[in-house]
Amino acid sequence: MPDLPDDAPPPNKTPSRLREGDHPFYKPLWRRLAIVGGLVAWSIYEGLYVRDGFWSVIAVGMLGYAIWMFLIDFGRERPGK
Repeated sequence: MPDLPDDAPPPNKTPSRLREGDHPFYKPLWRRLAIVGGLVAWSIYEGLYVRDGFWSVIAVGMLGYAIWMFLIDFGRERPGK
């Protein structure tokens, strides 16, 4: 590490940012399942009833992200934590 003058600010040691999925609101399993269930319903609605390709892709993408964040990856320890 290079020598810093005495009046220099300390190196950037900001804590890692809290991921949105790590918020205490999402800790209860029923809330995470309700979010995923709502996205499943929206995806089915868009895919079978409305048949709008754009919103179907948006709904399925959000569903995939929610499944990953709230069911698969939830509570895993991350390096540096």
